Order: sequence, then C-alpha cells, then structure tokens
Amino acid sequence: NYYVNYRNRPAGRVSQKINGRPALSWSAEFQRYDQPWIEVITAIYSENVIAQVGLQIPAAKFEAARPAFAQLVESVRLP
Repeated sequence: NYYVNYRNRPAGRVSQKINGRPALSWSAEFQRYDQPWIEVITAIYSENVIAQVGLQIPAAKFEAARPAFAQLVESVRLP
C-alpha cells in the first residue's frame, strides 16, 4: 500500500495569505516503503481559481526541502 497509516498532523492546518490571496496549508504523515513520509499541500484561492501545490517526501528529507517548497508556494500568482 502506498499510503500506510495516513493521518493528518494535528497542528498541520494553517490559514494564511499568500500574495494577498487566502490560502490553507495542511500536512500529513504516512508510511511508504517502510519509511516515514510527509505530505504537505497548500491551496491558494481566488474568485475563479484554486491552485494547489503539494510535496510528498521522506520525513528525513523534509526539513532540507522546506525552504524550496515555501519558495515555490510563494511564487504562485493568481488572477
């Protein structure tokens, strides 16, 4: 199974603004290939568009990838 023991992280939901648009980020933990993994998704909303940016990564590599993911999310521009 690709998402063994999938569960949302208790403190993993964050409401925020990204480039002036409302956004919601959430994260989850699961097992893949007998290793802990993390999934992070950010949804950014405008009147006519919803953009989602997601990352699935082994938990051991998450902190190193976090700045690049944040930069990707911040680069989203919605009409």
